[in-house]
Amino acid sequence: NVSQQDITYVNVELQAMFDELESNAMKAENNYQGKYVEFRCKISNFDSDGSYISVEPINASEWNLTTAMCYIKNDTQKDFLLNKNVDDEITIKGKIKSIGEVLGYTIDINEVY
Repeated sequence: NVSQQDITYVNVELQAMFDELESNAMKAENNYQGKYVEFRCKISNFDSDGSYISVEPINASEWNLTTAMCYIKNDTQKDFLLNKNVDDEITIKGKIKSIGEVLGYTIDINEVY
């Protein structure tokens, strides 16, 4: 198990990740699967059970077909997100768990602020 101190996060643009997935899912999978990433985004949806949030690029040029579901891993993250609303801007550091043409990106949250 990797300790949080050993992780290097790559700064990414969520819109660029979305664009790449829409233009070449195979390439997106190759570039991002299993990577630790950090990005600024805005909240687009909350899961009522508190297991995840959906996020989108802050300056989305158009309506995105792609989504990013970010899974909440602990009460600290949940407490922080309880005080947020749709369209609020946040920064997420996490690990990309899966990538698909239909479901988009699935990300485990390590930190959210």
